[in-house]
Amino acid sequence: MTQPTEIADLLQVISSLNAAVTELTAALGASETTGIQGQLTSILAQLAVIEQQQESILTSQADIDTAVAELNEVVTTVSAQVTQLGTDFTAIEAEITALEAQQVDTTALKAAVLNARNTLTTLSPAVAQITSLGTAVHQAT
Repeated sequence: MTQPTEIADLLQVISSLNAAVTELTAALGASETTGIQGQLTSILAQLAVIEQQQESILTSQADIDTAVAELNEVVTTVSAQVTQLGTDFTAIEAEITALEAQQVDTTALKAAVLNARNTLTTLSPAVAQITSLGTAVHQAT
């Protein structure tokens, strides 16, 4: 992609050429240089349009970069929370084992933890996929 400074430099060169043709026109007469000045004016107008389009693209790219950064931040947070849930479930299961040693009926509690752990098991790959997508989008931009 052309850098913004290169477009600005081209605009300056064309503008300088246009000024030189204007001076040449004054020296030689309008009929001899009208075609050149018209072409330079056309090129200058086209470059101005290109510069506007480039500014629009760069603004859009900045918006995309911001959105990707926000997505990555959310994914990092969710990933950390999923990891913490796994740790929490392990601690809960240890407490259930301690209750069972005291002859407490933990059947319902074990079923609830199993359901929650199953949910976590399906959530972990989803977070991994989102992380992968975020990374791919970031690399593509």
